Formats: sequence, structure tokens, C-alpha cells
Amino acid sequence: MAIVSRADSQCLICIFAACALLYEMVIATTLVLLFGDVIYYFSLTVAFFVLFMGIGSGISRGVEGQALLVLVLVELVIALLGASSSFLLLYVAAYTRSGPYILLTAFIYIALIGILIGMELPLLFRLTEGQGDPQKRFGFLLIADYLGSLIGSLLFAFLLLPRLDITGTSLAAGGVNLLGVVYAIARVRFPIRRRMALLAAATACLVAFAAVGLEVPRIQAAVDEELFAISDHTEIIRNFRTRYQKVVVTLTPRADIEVEEDNGRYRELVGTLARSPSDTWIAVYLNGYLQALSPLQSSTDFYHHAFVHPTMLLARQRRRVLVLGGGDGLPAKEVAKYVEVQDIVNVDLDGEWVEFVKNDPLMRAHNFDSLRDPRLRLIVADAFKWVRESTERFDVILVDFPEGIDVPLARSYSTQFLKDLKRLLDDDGVIAFQANFFDNSAFWCIVKTMLDAGYSVIPHHTKDPEEQEGFMLLSKKPFDVAGFDQKVASYPFLDPRLMVSERELRAFGDPRSLTRHIAGLEINTFFRPSFLAYYRANFPWKLSIGAD
Repeated sequence: MAIVSRADSQCLICIFAACALLYEMVIATTLVLLFGDVIYYFSLTVAFFVLFMGIGSGISRGVEGQALLVLVLVELVIALLGASSSFLLLYVAAYTRSGPYILLTAFIYIALIGILIGMELPLLFRLTEGQGDPQKRFGFLLIADYLGSLIGSLLFAFLLLPRLDITGTSLAAGGVNLLGVVYAIARVRFPIRRRMALLAAATACLVAFAAVGLEVPRIQAAVDEELFAISDHTEIIRNFRTRYQKVVVTLTPRADIEVEEDNGRYRELVGTLARSPSDTWIAVYLNGYLQALSPLQSSTDFYHHAFVHPTMLLARQRRRVLVLGGGDGLPAKEVAKYVEVQDIVNVDLDGEWVEFVKNDPLMRAHNFDSLRDPRLRLIVADAFKWVRESTERFDVILVDFPEGIDVPLARSYSTQFLKDLKRLLDDDGVIAFQANFFDNSAFWCIVKTMLDAGYSVIPHHTKDPEEQEGFMLLSKKPFDVAGFDQKVASYPFLDPRLMVSERELRAFGDPRSLTRHIAGLEINTFFRPSFLAYYRANFPWKLSIGAD
């Protein structure tokens, strides 16, 4: 005898399927926010969800009686687990900063939620027994299940994640799941005491979710403070989301930076950078990834000094410069120091981020108002598409994208993009790329790809004694580094302690050394991003976001 009508069962499975899809997306997206690599973590999340759903389907066969009560209890537990998933993952990330702990937590959530979700469809099918042909009943339930999954995916992409962020999305999914439970209790005959007890439990959970929802901004702020704190005195002064990324800007007293980086040579170099009216360090994070860390309003910093100036000095001309990325204005800040530069074209995807940098007093002071330099032309566009379509030519090209730890970003190191850039480069020009690591298989894979694209390549790195970040200099012709040190000395704003020397350029660019390092490695292409495999091998379970 049927306990749940066909229409009610289809409505319930549609709601539950939408929520199940949302939980899956929430966990996968949280892992991507923490570790990067969309395809890797989405694939693993989906694979294990499907595995445990199959296990749950098998477990449901052992439910002999009280199938309706079991279903309601299962949904209550799913709602609690799903709503808390992103909160707990971010909490573990913030307070342990341990990749294995985060992945273990995610695995436990996937296993529990997956098993319980796998029980839903078999239980509902059993509860509609006796209502017509079993094959048709099952077919209609599957249609409702697939429709719910479609609704959940569309809500996630176009409404929930953009409006509520990841924590709000998980909480909203749990709330909808609870409403489905209330609908089931209301539509199905239960003994009065059981009905009241279940309604009380569901209502209590809804009230708790609403209370937590009101506290989401405060909870997220607490997690952010822990993730992005360089010291106990770090202050988050900007924290907002654009269409493309989350932006966090922090300030930390210089004394705390020097304590954290307890190194004599480092302190000496900090003194060089401290030509600044401020006694504070500024850090900029995009989607959690550290983009800049230096004394506020300092004349330069380790990263951009080493990234921009060797490129400028090795190019025969410095009249036209292209900056891809660099929406913080810091590459343009270094380029603008050269009076011979006539045109700077800065292409960045995120118009909201760029407008913030152009108008925020703190960022304007830090980048010396570089985005308002009369020589600079700012273009808001997808840099990959813009490069492919542009007919302009440049003496210097600076590629300052986020690190390629994901397929869409790894294409910046691909053969196809490198060949597109070559068309825009003057015959005597130079291109600079960056990576947040040096001297490992991921780094040398990039170098081999650049050589395969027909460039002369000189790899080098920052002089930061605490953490070396890698760079690649590219040219259509063999490099002529003779007189490089004299060029450095001729510009008063350059500091040889912060950048590569002529001797190092010769050593790094030695063909025999390059051949030895790239032997046996695969090149990185748009359709075969081998770089990602090397990155995973070098940095397994590396937490990518927040302060180091």
C-alpha cells in the first residue's frame, strides 16, 4: 500500500536531488578555493560522491520497516551535514593549515552525505508501492531526480554562489532540504506524537540555520582573520567580492613582519625597501592567493623589482610596454619609473577590481597612482582573447597572471599562448613570466615549453632569502646580457641586491644547464596541461590560500 503519493514523491525527490547537487558543488568548490585545480578536486568529489551513493543505495535494502521515518531522519541528518560542510572545511583550513586534515574532513563529509543521499531514491520508490506500473513509477522518479539536479546546478552557478558566497550557499541548501522534510511530514500521515516530534526537530533546525545565517558575515570574518593573519596584529581593511574573485587587503606592523621573518639579511633588505612614510606592511590577496607583500607606499618590493626591471633592461627599446594582469597597478608602478616609456597598455579581466585600485586611497598611495599615469591605457578584457585578436606590437610584455595551478590559468604557460604572444613582441623585445616557485619539475616544464615555442629563455628568481619566486625571460633572439650590471647602476631607482646580476643571467641561461634541467619533461599545451601534474607532484596537498 502506498504511503506517499506519486506527485508528492516526485516533488520530494526533486527537492532532495537539488540539495544533493548543491552539497556536492559546495564541497568541491570549497576544496578548489583552498587548493586550486578545479578539474582535479571536482573529479574526485564527484567520483567519491557517486561511489558512496551506490553504497547508500545498497544499505537502503536493509531497511525493513518504518521506511518513511527513516527517510525523514536521513534528510534531517543530510541537511545538518550539508549546511555545515563549508563552515567546517574552512575552519579546519584556518586553524590547522594542514592539507591532509582538510582532505580527511572533506572525505568524511562526502562519505556520510553520499551514503545518505544514496538511500533517498530507493526509500521513496518503496513508499510509492502499489501506484501503477513499477517501471513507470521509477522512470518518473528518475525524471524528477534529474530535474532537481539541473535546478540545483543552475541555482548554484547563477544565484547562490554569486549572492551568498560558499558558506551562505551551504546554509541555504540545508534550509531548503529542511523545507522538504517539513513538506514530507505535512503531506504524509504520521502518528500525532511522532509528527509533532519531527516537526519540532525540523523547526528547531530551521531556526538554528536562520540564526547562523545572520551570523555568516561574522563567522566568515573570523575565518578570514585567521586565514589572512600574518601576525596577531594583522588588520583586514578591505574584504569584498567582485564578479571574478574575492579581494582581501591587510595591514601588518613592520615589527611583526621582521619577527616572522627572523633573518639578518632579510632585515637589511627590508631597510632598503623602507623608503616609505609608513611603518606598516600591506598584503593583497585575490581569491585567497597572495599577490603582493611589501611596506606600504614603499618605492619597490622584492617581487616586482626582480620581475619588471631585468625585462626592461634587456629589451633594446622601452617605448611600448604591455602588462597582462597586474590590476593592482604594481607592475605599472615599476614600468612608469622609466622616462623613455611612452605607452603602457594594461589588460585585466576584472573591471571591478581595477576600478577599486584606481579609486581606493590606500591602493593609490601604494602603487603611486600608476593606473592614472597619462601614459597608461587600461583595457578590461580577457587577456588571452585580447592577445589573440590584437595587432599591436610591444618592446616589453609582462605576464603577471595568478599562478597556473588550474587548467584555465595553466594555459598562460601553454605553447599556444606563447606563440600568440610572439606575434605581439618586437624583434628585439623581451617577455617576462612569473611562477611562485623555482627549480623544480613544474618550473622546468614551463621553461621547456617556452623553448619549444621558439624562444630564447633565461630563468631566474627573486633575491628574497625567505622564499624564492621564479621568473622566465623570453626573447625571439639570443640574449645579449653584456653590460647588464652597468645598466642597473645607471638607474638610481634600481637596487642590485634585489635583482639578478649579469653573472647570474649568463649562468641561468647556459644552454647546457637548461638542457640538463628539462631532460625527460613534457611540454605544457592548452589541451594537455602537463604542468599541473608536475605541480601536484611537487606540492601535494599544498594549501594555496591565505598568509604563509
